[in-house]
Amino acid sequence: MEPPTISVSVYSGNIINAVIRDCNLFGVNILSDQQLKVGMHFAKGLSSDLSYNQFDSCDHTEDMEGELL
Repeated sequence: MEPPTISVSVYSGNIINAVIRDCNLFGVNILSDQQLKVGMHFAKGLSSDLSYNQFDSCDHTEDMEGELL
């Protein structure tokens, strides 16, 4: 499409909706077609239990304080 277009949808019934609303900030990652598996992993809705860490089951990098890079 010209110009390139993206759409971001957050289901209002998902716990992440409240997190985004409360933070007033969120990020969007643009993935390549080789990253479909990763994208689908994070597209799953979170349960109401925010102690579950979606990063536990995929490769990721953290900084010295344990924050995700």
